[in-house]
Amino acid sequence: MTKILTKCLVFLALLQAPLALAGSISAELSPTDGALGDTFVLTVMLEGGKRSDPVIPNVDGLQFQQQGVSQSMSIVNGHSTSQLQLTVLVLPERAGDFTIPSITAEVDGQKVATVPLKLKVHGAGAQGGGAQAQRGGTANPNANAGAKGASGGAAESAGVFIERECDATSVYIGQQVTCTMRLYHRGNLNGGQRVSQSSADFRRFNIDGEKRYQKVVNGQRYGVIELKELVVPTKAGNFDLPPYSIEARVLVWTKQNNPLDKFFDKFGGGVFNFDLNFTEERAVTVASEPQRFQVKPLPDAGKPRNFNGLVGLFHLDANLSKAKIAAGDTVTITIAIEGNGLTDTLGDIGPTLTNIGKVYPDKPEYLEQITAENGIVSKKVYKYAVVPSRPGQYDLGAIEVPSFNPKLNQYVTLKADLGRLIVDPAQAEQQPPPAGPTLPAAVAKEDVKAIGNDLVDLHRGTNLSAQQTITSADKIIFGLIAGSPVTSALLALGLFIYRNREQDPLAQRRSRAYRSYRDGMSKVQVDLVAGHVTAALAEAHKVLRTYLGDRLGTQGGSLTAREIESILGKLGADVETRSSLNNVVEGLERLEFGGKAPAPEHANELLATLDKVIVGLEKA
Repeated sequence: MTKILTKCLVFLALLQAPLALAGSISAELSPTDGALGDTFVLTVMLEGGKRSDPVIPNVDGLQFQQQGVSQSMSIVNGHSTSQLQLTVLVLPERAGDFTIPSITAEVDGQKVATVPLKLKVHGAGAQGGGAQAQRGGTANPNANAGAKGASGGAAESAGVFIERECDATSVYIGQQVTCTMRLYHRGNLNGGQRVSQSSADFRRFNIDGEKRYQKVVNGQRYGVIELKELVVPTKAGNFDLPPYSIEARVLVWTKQNNPLDKFFDKFGGGVFNFDLNFTEERAVTVASEPQRFQVKPLPDAGKPRNFNGLVGLFHLDANLSKAKIAAGDTVTITIAIEGNGLTDTLGDIGPTLTNIGKVYPDKPEYLEQITAENGIVSKKVYKYAVVPSRPGQYDLGAIEVPSFNPKLNQYVTLKADLGRLIVDPAQAEQQPPPAGPTLPAAVAKEDVKAIGNDLVDLHRGTNLSAQQTITSADKIIFGLIAGSPVTSALLALGLFIYRNREQDPLAQRRSRAYRSYRDGMSKVQVDLVAGHVTAALAEAHKVLRTYLGDRLGTQGGSLTAREIESILGKLGADVETRSSLNNVVEGLERLEFGGKAPAPEHANELLATLDKVIVGLEKA
């Protein structure tokens, strides 16, 4: 009874308005041409003082679903004018040409009517004459403005669609392109998850962050979530970039067997949804249209013989850890290539130095940063441990790496000079160190030191740029076991591995992951206590992704739900833990896309579950 009374009071308030000079009615249909399965929006505007209900005639083959109502009032020269805007979804049941007759109402004692509206609906799969472009508010023929739901039904995508715009579509292999996606909604988007993946023809990289704003399209106000991704084509030819897809959770208005439904439907139905009893949530997939790309092969003219596919703008650095060493000691050559583009597929670029002595290549280190301002900036670092076998002065020459610069449309050769290495005679013995770990029964301490360094350089986890020295504590240990040379060498290897373990960047990230998580959650609690629920949960989402990224040494901000599920499996999480974290991520993403902050008590429950899961992962 209270619910019905509340509806009646609101309805009466909407109908009341001060006396105005004149009344009018107008209607607009957008778009007017589309396909079966599309959603069309009918907007009716009433202006004046006292007014009656607008009457929308029945049309065979069309279903009218009231979506919302808004009211405003203006005063000009002492006279007040009230405006009422009624939004109605038009859902075609079949293809054909339709006419919506005049919509009538009585305003200030006078009967007013709109002009008839024409609607053309094509069969399923047919291309309407600009229906999608009209709804998306863009002339881009590749932008999708009529999102299809999971089953293709119009009701499942009502009011939610995606358009995509790429800054270039004629590019070279390996050239990165920025694409902007705009997700339009009418406040009924309750959450979502990106599902777009790389394919055999394109590599795709999500850019963290989003931009939110509002936009009026054909008289209808939409909320817009703007997202960006980077696309890198991998093959030459004409290819369609697959749609950008989001698995969305959408609130839709549902019909109830209430005797007042028909009465209230005329003024928006669900707008009186104070307790949400008139809505339900549906999972739908909304997607942009495919985007056709013309991918050009790299030109043959001027291509260097040793070109290995590097595309972008880069610079090359090379250096030696020491310019002068003794024979049998270790020198580290570090080569770094960094710039705007991808270097992860770049092969070995190291020098050939077998004429000097032994060369031990370390596993290359790859770093990548993706931003909207700079695109993909990557860095690949090569390290080579060289153990010279005989004294002399060696000109190490230069490192040359060819690349293709798409902005200059030409090949560029990067060059870095390694300089000269001076190798002095060894203090004890000038012969090359033994090839294997087996040592003679009697061996000098200096030989043990040289072989220990040699073996350590074989291990990829060692920081090869660090000074390889033996401390007093090391000498004491070696002295205690001097009677067993083989054991000495193996112990030296283990000792150096242990002491350099914390210098590994990935190991450092793993070791500080939980500590960083606890520090981040402290700020979350401060925001929560201050009543900033939205800020607290947004920060918690960031802290969670940072933690997962640190645990596996990856970019946590770009992880999808499926990747998080895979990570949990790698970390040894059980089914219950994975399910709990999935619920937490879903709740945080609902806030990110839907913008509705939960009650503080629900936020506390969400964060408590998150903390329990992370503690469990640390114990796994």
